[in-house]
Amino acid sequence: MPRKSSETVQLKLRFPERLRVRIEAEAEKSERSMNAEIVHRLEQSFEGDDRADLVKAAASEAAQRAASLTAKSFTKKALGFLAGSAKPRGRR
Repeated sequence: MPRKSSETVQLKLRFPERLRVRIEAEAEKSERSMNAEIVHRLEQSFEGDDRADLVKAAASEAAQRAASLTAKSFTKKALGFLAGSAKPRGRR
């Protein structure tokens, strides 16, 4: 039977002692339990990933729009030149 998304689950984790000590120190600094510190940091890492994905998507869309505008502008200028509407440069 699938778990409800609101349920809290217990996980047995293995990590180096130096990391446990660091988590403990950070938990004390932020006045959280070690569990709350771990959960907080995991949530932050996923939020950071989500923000990075949004930035990448926005940058990709902006690049596509810029390329489209550049292509349209180039095409318009090229067609104008071919149609003779572009003024030829005078001789110097």
